[in-house]
Amino acid sequence: MLISSQNRFILRLLFITSLLLFYVSAIFANDTENEKKSSKQILRLTWENDVFLLTDREYTNGIRVEYGVYKKWYTPSSFALSGLTSIIPYLANPSYHYSGISGLQTLQTPTNLTRSDIVYGERPYSSLGLTTSSSTVWWNKSSLGLEFGLGKIGSDVQGKSVQTIIHKLIQAPIPQGWNSQIPNRNGFQINMDHKYFWKKEIGWQTGVKLGTFDTSLTIGPVFRWGKISSPVSHGTLLNDSSPIYPTEESEMYFWIRPQVKYQSLNATLQGTGKGLPDSSNLNELSNLVSQTQPNSLIGSPLYSQVNDDRDANSMTRFLVYEEFLHQETSKGLNYLIFNSIFNGGAPIDSGAKSLILYDISNHNLNRADYQFLDYFILDTLSRSETKAQNIFSKYIAYQYLFRNEPDNKSSLALASALLINEKDGNQRYGVELKHLQGKIATGFLYNNSDWYFQIAAEVSTLEYKAATSVLPYHRYASLQMGKKF
Repeated sequence: MLISSQNRFILRLLFITSLLLFYVSAIFANDTENEKKSSKQILRLTWENDVFLLTDREYTNGIRVEYGVYKKWYTPSSFALSGLTSIIPYLANPSYHYSGISGLQTLQTPTNLTRSDIVYGERPYSSLGLTTSSSTVWWNKSSLGLEFGLGKIGSDVQGKSVQTIIHKLIQAPIPQGWNSQIPNRNGFQINMDHKYFWKKEIGWQTGVKLGTFDTSLTIGPVFRWGKISSPVSHGTLLNDSSPIYPTEESEMYFWIRPQVKYQSLNATLQGTGKGLPDSSNLNELSNLVSQTQPNSLIGSPLYSQVNDDRDANSMTRFLVYEEFLHQETSKGLNYLIFNSIFNGGAPIDSGAKSLILYDISNHNLNRADYQFLDYFILDTLSRSETKAQNIFSKYIAYQYLFRNEPDNKSSLALASALLINEKDGNQRYGVELKHLQGKIATGFLYNNSDWYFQIAAEVSTLEYKAATSVLPYHRYASLQMGKKF
């Protein structure tokens, strides 16, 4: 596998950042001779992906790398948390203090990865990257964590490149719709987490997130059973930054954590519009072809019933398309036109290919009306799941769609304008979020004085109001590893 220069730069940057964090932290960790022996350092890696549970959609990949020390450190979150513990009597005299720095990236995708256009009614493509400063303090039965983060959402986070590399490694279809991802935007995040355990086996967790990426409240109980030495549970998943408790004894236990989440903002769901031509472009197109039938196409039921109605399957929408246009030609060719323009150029299975070729061959098509016909048929039928839709084939499809217009120049101009509008970066969109979400996570943890390991999984309802054809829940697996030194 070849890695582009841009990806090599990102890998080098991550490696250099990790080294700098290691050496700078080592210097600060040794600046006080009176630190407790338990105030050691930790390097933690969290990787989450849904492919381990045989799915590839919604929150599909997350990586977090964190370095921390079990003491007060020179970070914004550590100063802020120390200030809280000094002025609030209830928070006084913690047993341990943790400070850390981390970098994380999360990727979200719709269900249909082979479509190159917007899949309305599904989660939009989005990628989020954050650099965070986190701190946690512990008492005998509780803990309080505070995290400050700065980051960005959008193409600069390189979600497309990362997912492409992962899919090449596992030989999965390459996602085709990243060009319509949530656009670039900078932002901040403040997260707070509180855990209280009545017994080692039973506790309660409350998480509050405020920021331009996520504003939400999460609550729920935590249950643990097995050999437990830590009085409070750790951050079980990537979105919970709480570190592992600094126990000197070995422990291994199972845990389960049901939760309810209320959210008022989720930046990974919200884009810049619905994805149709904006008003200025629409006016220009209307003036360009004011005397032709295609002008009525843009504001017609075709856009709502064929282009927007992604609840129905491709064949149902194709029948609506044919009924609206009343085109007297091969149904096989009509399907290729429909699939190229309104169905994202989705790959066609082998059985349908045979039917399409048979239908086209049994129609005496006027080749003068269908320039590049052989190329169009071959390219649209042979596209694999790992390749994007051919831009020239889509242009040909637009010409075929308007081939019956008396003014050929107007039809060609309209085809060009529609294609340019589709590729100019304005076809981003958002979906309506659901305020309430249910979650349940479970896992197994092994922890001792030198390292820890965890495997976990979470199942949750969707964070947005999805099309009826989308499964109403999502699942993913999580792997955590930490080395203490």
